[in-house]
Amino acid sequence: QYPAVFATLRLYSFQFTVTRNDLIVCHRIKGVQVGDMLRFDRVVELGTTDYTIRGRPWVDPALYSVDGVVIEHGK
Repeated sequence: QYPAVFATLRLYSFQFTVTRNDLIVCHRIKGVQVGDMLRFDRVVELGTTDYTIRGRPWVDPALYSVDGVVIEHGK
């Protein structure tokens, strides 16, 4: 079993720290529809309780995969 891993990602001018199956709420993303898969490539930090990898400014995308699905658009 893998330890709980977190990623701090940047989406526009906001930072979100997420773990597996987290839900984030953000402003509507232009050109994105409900059901679309998003790949986050601006990760500032990755880690567990035992280690942290910090990017300068971003962590190398070859080290991780952080994906999400748009589940709804707010009104």
